[in-house]
Amino acid sequence: MQAMKSLTEILYQVSVYSVLVPLIAGLVIFKKLDMNSRTILLLLLFASIPQLVSFHPVKEVRDTCFNIYNIIDAIIWGYLFFRNSKNNVIRKSIAIIISLQVMTSVLILIKAGIQTRFYTEFVCLSSLLQVLWVLSFFYERYKREEIQALEEEPMFWFCLGILIYAPATYFRFAFYQSMRDTDYGLKSLHHLLNTGMYLIFTVGILANVIRISKFRNVFIRNQS
Repeated sequence: MQAMKSLTEILYQVSVYSVLVPLIAGLVIFKKLDMNSRTILLLLLFASIPQLVSFHPVKEVRDTCFNIYNIIDAIIWGYLFFRNSKNNVIRKSIAIIISLQVMTSVLILIKAGIQTRFYTEFVCLSSLLQVLWVLSFFYERYKREEIQALEEEPMFWFCLGILIYAPATYFRFAFYQSMRDTDYGLKSLHHLLNTGMYLIFTVGILANVIRISKFRNVFIRNQS
């Protein structure tokens, strides 16, 4: 049991600091990032705050940071999928749902208090919606038959990161209140998936450089 606890604590620290990997990579090659990657970089900047603040000893401070970030997270992901959609119905649906989500969250925080507790319901709702936005993204690409070399696009990797992380996050926080301190297996799984998501985001960030280099090589060959 003690070994599992120690392993969970190590994985937790790795999970927290893993957000810095794609963040640093994005800052280093910022000029080569496409608009989607720059949007993700902005999200990572905000995400790093509650991640690192999670070590803060005061619970109210941690809860406040996570509650504020959940709203920012919903806005940025909604914007990202809104701008990548060409279907008017999907675009309008994203705009309406995100607006309702944000307004409801803000009203709850104002009425109940931002420091009252960590509103895990916000996380669960965002996780479900993110999966829905990813599925709509792939559906549109499939309908437009734009699926060749999809892995070369940063957006593909960002979507893949969500699909790996969001479902597990939903179930983790749906049962957050009933989880015991000794549920090390579930916590470790969540930490691993959180780390995996940020590593996949890093691949998406670096895909900008790989894609640019590939286009440059094609251009040089055509000129010669």
